[in-house]
Amino acid sequence: MKRFLFLLTNEAEINEFLKLSKSLDEKYPHIEKDVVYIKDIRKYDIFPLTIQGMGVSANTNLLIEDYLKLEDDVFDKYKEKISKGNFRKIYSLDGEIVEVAMEELKAYDLLVVCRTENGTISDNLHSLLKQHYKPMLILSITDREYSFDNVLMLNDGGFMVNRTVYDYFSTFGVQDIDVLRVNVEDRNRLTERFGSKCNIIDKTGDEVSIILSEVPKYDLILMGVLKYSIIFERLTGQVGLKVFEKTEVPIYMG
Repeated sequence: MKRFLFLLTNEAEINEFLKLSKSLDEKYPHIEKDVVYIKDIRKYDIFPLTIQGMGVSANTNLLIEDYLKLEDDVFDKYKEKISKGNFRKIYSLDGEIVEVAMEELKAYDLLVVCRTENGTISDNLHSLLKQHYKPMLILSITDREYSFDNVLMLNDGGFMVNRTVYDYFSTFGVQDIDVLRVNVEDRNRLTERFGSKCNIIDKTGDEVSIILSEVPKYDLILMGVLKYSIIFERLTGQVGLKVFEKTEVPIYMG
């Protein structure tokens, strides 16, 4: 039995989670799905420094209580809406979003998150990409329905993406997928393990342009983890990071 944790941070994500839940129920009814909302009041910027540069005032303590109540109301509102989906459990916790999410993930096989409405990488997602230790499924806010039929793996020849496809097959079962390799000369080892299940597509040219022209044809993209690319993003100009920033197709990272 696989268990997925949906990390809910704002109202715009609810519809995406409902659509994904429906798709999972149809194709993978054995997967258990839980939703967590983390009440992180630090997002309201209510912790001014004192004159000495430390501590908080009594007024700030009152504000904290007010914002905790506000977060309770927000969660109740979100819970009512997302209860329309077939989720096993919908719950909330207090604390810092990334820290609590990483602790909760210990009990799950995969973390589902959603990017901001404008598609940018939020500070929380940035941290999750660096710190996650189990697979992630990253959604975008779009009009598309979710499917797991047409899957493309982006293969740069590295071992991290190979680990991703192994994790994906372990979670969703072995299926036919396309494997796009751009400017990769190394022997492909995936066909040695999975045979005709991996349809290799070799191309040469500008990596980002080629990948972005192929990605929209698919329901889901498999990528290697970006934690190292994120750390050095401004120095390395990693292809994977550029693709991640420019596509709305759901991305699975092992």
